[in-house]
Amino acid sequence: MRIAIVCMHHYIRLLLLFILLNSNQKLFGQNKVIDSLQLLLDNCSVDTVRVDLITVIDSVYFYQSDIQQAIKYADQGLALAEKIDYKKGIANLCLWLGSINKQLGKYQDAESYDMRALILYRELQSKRKIAAMEANLADLKTYQDKYAEALNYANSAKEAYLELNLPKYVAEVELRIGSIYYSWGKLPEALLVYSEALDISKSNMDTGNMADIYTGMGYIYELQGNVPKAMENYFNALTFYESIGNKITMANMYATIGNLYRDQKDTTHAMNYFNKALNISKSIGAKDLISIVLEYIGVMERDFKNYSAAMNYFKESLKLNKELESKRGISYNLNNIGQLNFLQGHNNEAIKYFEESLDISKEIGNQVLIVSVCNRLGKLYAAINQADTAKKYFLQALSLAQGMRGFSDLADAEEGLYKMSLDNKDYLEALNHYKLYTEYKDSIFDSEKSKQLTEVKEKFESELKDRQLKLQSLELGDQKRTKNYLIGFIILFVLISFLVYREYYNRQRLKLQTLRNKIASDLHDDVGSTLSSISIFSQIAQRRPSEVQSLLQTIEESSKKMLDAMADIVWTIKPDNDQFEKIILRMRSFAYELLGAKQIEFRFVVDDKAGKINIPMDARRNLYLIFKEATNNMVKYSNAANAEFAIKEQGGKLIMNIQDDGIGFDNQQEYHGNGLKNMYARAKEIGASLSINSTSGSGTQINLVMEV
Repeated sequence: MRIAIVCMHHYIRLLLLFILLNSNQKLFGQNKVIDSLQLLLDNCSVDTVRVDLITVIDSVYFYQSDIQQAIKYADQGLALAEKIDYKKGIANLCLWLGSINKQLGKYQDAESYDMRALILYRELQSKRKIAAMEANLADLKTYQDKYAEALNYANSAKEAYLELNLPKYVAEVELRIGSIYYSWGKLPEALLVYSEALDISKSNMDTGNMADIYTGMGYIYELQGNVPKAMENYFNALTFYESIGNKITMANMYATIGNLYRDQKDTTHAMNYFNKALNISKSIGAKDLISIVLEYIGVMERDFKNYSAAMNYFKESLKLNKELESKRGISYNLNNIGQLNFLQGHNNEAIKYFEESLDISKEIGNQVLIVSVCNRLGKLYAAINQADTAKKYFLQALSLAQGMRGFSDLADAEEGLYKMSLDNKDYLEALNHYKLYTEYKDSIFDSEKSKQLTEVKEKFESELKDRQLKLQSLELGDQKRTKNYLIGFIILFVLISFLVYREYYNRQRLKLQTLRNKIASDLHDDVGSTLSSISIFSQIAQRRPSEVQSLLQTIEESSKKMLDAMADIVWTIKPDNDQFEKIILRMRSFAYELLGAKQIEFRFVVDDKAGKINIPMDARRNLYLIFKEATNNMVKYSNAANAEFAIKEQGGKLIMNIQDDGIGFDNQQEYHGNGLKNMYARAKEIGASLSINSTSGSGTQINLVMEV
C-alpha cells in the first residue's frame, strides 16, 4: 500500500510538471483534461494524493482564466491540506492562491499567501520553489510600487537559478528585473536587462518569455517617443500571446496597442483594440485590466473634447482602483481627472487632483508619473501667471526625465520653460530652452526650427533696440555705462549667435556632403561590383547550361552579400544609432548568429560606461566593420572552440578586445586577401590603433584603442 501511494505521488508530480510545461499551449481548451483529473480525484481515497490532484486541477483552471473555478478548488485543497498538516500541499496551494489574488488585483491577500508559501518552502528546503516564490514576490512588490524590495527578491531568485543552472528561469527573472527598472523609471537599465533576457530566451526558444520581453521593450520605446519601434515590439509580442492563448496577456496587449493607436489619432483601430481588451477582461473578471482600458478610452474621449464622457470613464476606472487598493492606478486616474479639469478651465479643481496624484506618486516612487504631473502642473501655473511655481515644477520634471531619458517628457518641460521665458521677454533664456527643446524633438536642424529660432532672435533684438531708444533719453553717468554694457552685450551675443549658427550650418553641409560621398563610394564598391558580377554570371549561365546550378548558387551568394552590405550602409547612417549601446546590440546579435551556427562558445562583456558613449557615423561604421571582419575571420579560419569579446571605456578611450583559442596564424607572413589590410585601413581612418597578435597554434588576439 505504501509503495502504491509513493508511486501515485510520483505520478501526480509528473502530471503537474507536464501541465506546467504545456501551460503555454492550447491544451487546456479541451474539457477532457478536467474530466480525467476529476475522475482520478473522485476515485482517490489518499488525502495527500487528493491535495496534489486538486492542485493540478486548480492550475488548469487558472491557465484557462476560469478564476472562479480556480478559487473554488484552491480553497477546497487548502482546507484539506491544513486538516492533514500536509506542508508541501499547503505551500503549493498558497502559491496558486497568491497568483489568483495578484491577477484580481488583491495585492495584500496575494502577499499573505506568497509569504506563507515561501516560509513553508524554506522549511522544506526546496531551493527551486524558494526561487520561484521570490520571483513571484518580486512581481508583487513591483505592482505595489515597492521597487527596492522587488529588486532584492528578483536578484535573490536569479542567484538561485544560476546556482541550479536553469538558464530558462534566469531569463524569466531578468525579465522581471527589467520590468522593475521600467516601473522605477530607470529606462536605460531596463532596456539593457531586457536585451540580455531576450538573448537567453531566443537560445532556449522560450516564446512566452520572448513575448513578455518584447512587451517591456515596446513600453520603453513608446515612452522615449520611438513609435515605430514600439509598435514593432508590441506586434511581435501579440503574435506570441495569441499563439499561446493566455487571455490575460492578450487583453493587456490589445489595450496597449489600442493606446498607441489612440496616440496616433487612429481612433478606429484604437477602439477596435480597446473593445477586444475590455471584452476579455470582463469575461475573466480582471478588474485591474478593466480599469486600465477604461482609462485609455477616457483619454481618447478627452482628446476629442468629449469631456463629460471622458470624466465618466475616469471616475469608473478610479472606483475600480480604489476597490483594488491600487495606489498606482489611483494616482494615474487623479492625474487624468486633473488634466480634464484644467482643459475645462476648472483650475482650482485641477490643482487639487494634480497635487493628490503627485503625493501618491512620490509615496510609491513612480518617477514616470511624477514627471507627467510636474509638467502638467507647470503648464497650469504658467497659464494662471504664477511663473515661479510653474518654473519649479518644470525644473523638477526636467531633472527626473533626464535620468530616465524620457525624451518626450524632456521636450515637454523644455517647451514649457521656453514659452515662459518668451512671455517674460527673457529672450536669451528662451533661446537656450528652445534649442534644447528642438534637440529633444529632433536631432536634425530643419527649416521649421530655423524659422522659429530666427523669430526668437528677432524678438530678442527688437526688444533690445527698444531698450536702446529708452536709454538714449537717460542721464549720463551710471545710466550711460549701463547702456554701454548693454550694447556691448548685444553685439557680443549677436556675434556669438552668428558664429555659432554659421559654424553649425557649415558643419551640417560638410557632414551631408561627406555622407553623400561615402554612400556613393560604398554603393559603387559593394553594390556596383556585385551587380556587375551577377550580370557576368547570368551571361555565362546562358552560354553554358551544364553549369547553371553552380552559377545560380554563386549569384545567390553574391546577392546575399550585396543585401548585407546595403543593410550595413542603411544602419550606419541612421542618427538614432549614434549611441554605442545600439552598436553593442548589433554586434552581440551578429556574433550570436555567426558563432552560434559554428557552435563556438563565446562571452560578450561590456562595461556600463561604454554603453553611454555617442559615436559619429564614420567611426561607428568602421568600428562595426572591423568587428564584423574579425568575427568572420574567426568563423572561417580559426577552428576555435571558445571566443571572448570585451568592450570598455577607460580614460577617454574606447577599448575593444577580441580573442579566440583557435589555431592562430603567422602574422609575420604576407597574406594575399584584403581582410587584414582593410581592418588596419579602417582603424587608421578613425584615428584608432589596431594590433593583431597571433602565432600558429596559439589563438588570435585583436586589440583596438580609439579616442572618444
